[in-house]
Amino acid sequence: MLAFVAYKYINLFQIDVKNEFLNGIIKEEVYVREPLGFENPSLKDYVVKLIKAFYGFKQTPRTWYEILINLLINNGFMRGKLTQLILEKNLIQIS
Repeated sequence: MLAFVAYKYINLFQIDVKNEFLNGIIKEEVYVREPLGFENPSLKDYVVKLIKAFYGFKQTPRTWYEILINLLINNGFMRGKLTQLILEKNLIQIS
């Protein structure tokens, strides 16, 4: 892909999304046991409901990707013709 971008003189942008995984949005109802070190001895059989995803949570990347794709499509980007993973936006250059 980088060779094609260089050949066509296309501007390529990349983003780093590591921090988003720390407090991601979750759509499903998820319940987990209390984390080690935070157990309440009087509530041994209780579970807690997550309101935010955390790093390493399986649903976080999928949910974050859906939010990002919807935001980009709403701002004029289109899914690629060859692959749905690459988004493109035609920019009109005035010379």
